[in-house]
Amino acid sequence: MPSGVWPAAYNGVYLFADYVCGKIFTLRETAPGTWVRGEFVVGLGGSSAVALAFGPWAGPGGATQGPYYTTYAGGGEIRRIGYANAVNNPPTAALTASPRFGGVPLRVDFDGSASADPDPGNPLTFEWDFGDGATATTAVPTVSHTYTTAAIRTATLRVRDGGGLRSAPATLTIGVGDVPPDPTISSPATGTPYTPGQTYLLVGGATDPEDGIVPDTRLSWQVFLHHNEHTHPILGPVSGNAISFNGPVHDEGRNWLEIRLTATDAQGLGATTTRALLLGGTAFADVSPGDPGYEAINELTARGIIQGYGDGTFGPADISLGAQIAALIVRAMGWGGETATNPFPDRGSVDDELWGAVAILAARDVALGYEDGTYDPTGDVLHIQVVSFISRAMVERGYWTAATGDDPGIYPNVRIAERDRLDLVTYVRNAGSVPDRPAAANWDDWNTPASRGWFARVLWQAIDGRVEEG
Repeated sequence: MPSGVWPAAYNGVYLFADYVCGKIFTLRETAPGTWVRGEFVVGLGGSSAVALAFGPWAGPGGATQGPYYTTYAGGGEIRRIGYANAVNNPPTAALTASPRFGGVPLRVDFDGSASADPDPGNPLTFEWDFGDGATATTAVPTVSHTYTTAAIRTATLRVRDGGGLRSAPATLTIGVGDVPPDPTISSPATGTPYTPGQTYLLVGGATDPEDGIVPDTRLSWQVFLHHNEHTHPILGPVSGNAISFNGPVHDEGRNWLEIRLTATDAQGLGATTTRALLLGGTAFADVSPGDPGYEAINELTARGIIQGYGDGTFGPADISLGAQIAALIVRAMGWGGETATNPFPDRGSVDDELWGAVAILAARDVALGYEDGTYDPTGDVLHIQVVSFISRAMVERGYWTAATGDDPGIYPNVRIAERDRLDLVTYVRNAGSVPDRPAAANWDDWNTPASRGWFARVLWQAIDGRVEEG
């Protein structure tokens, strides 16, 4: 470690990583020719270091170099290792937006509230570049901007701390006057098992509202092997169609293949859909090919969203409970690292993860509770509530735009407590996200308790194809 990057105790200390163990170690010279190994970072899991290197960094005390490592996490990332007790550490920017695309003019609400600084009490300033020549600097993490010209824009957020250090940029693509393509994977088919050594053929396509059929030259494939808590890139990105690859042979463990197909339209706006291939073809003993919800349950399980029961079953016919759906929605939206104070008084015996998930959804106005101020975390969840929760979450996450309104009178069988949510029901129904949705508006099934399998189907149809976008 070069002098001045971290405190003096680290000067001359050698760092090395073990990918399989998920650790970074130190070597310290305690006497001439005598080196002692120590653990520096443990438990990296899916973020395990592949390679270590020094790179440019404007650090405290005039330091110009900092330690970085590469990881397969997130499809491949470069991360800097910081010292948390240094005089000042740079902040990290995080950016979401809603909507991400639409007609002209397009008003977009940007949110950088997940940005953070490792130094307690260090205030942040938010520096926005909307990609169309307009910029803004705010002391609050939210801002709105209206785009008036059709184009694909890259919005950028940097945050600056009280000591003047800036974060790396966080960026999002905004499609102004454009809608992304709709990609589909036809091969391997749903339910195809992952068999090491087997040859698979990748076939898919996409349609675009503006361009029509997307040509194969604008289709891009990637294949990843998920092994325990980390991933290995197997193929791509490679463009085209009817592309073959062999299922990799890997050591024992929880392995599955993720296939990603990204379609990009003529304006440069892209969308991605995925398919999971599981060892044995199914995640649970009581979920078989051909069952309603088979694909959704397997896909959500492969991504760590669904975990099932301790006996290896899922219980697709069991009724969904309030705290359970909160936890699954939080995982699906990537909000698991957040914390919030739960406003509801009726926790009962619900464990910390489930109750924390309810708190996160309440803080984001996804979980509204009942008119008496309770949530009922162990109570049955109705179809209307499932659709409302998922819809609000998708809008909050920036994947959907809220509908403009709905007439609660067309749903005479829905309780008054849920009528304020029906504008989102209209959006979901029209977007085709409810399996076997009714042709008529007054669906008599809205007040039916939702099974776990039904909930999985709705959640998967909502988030299918939405991996993290740049």
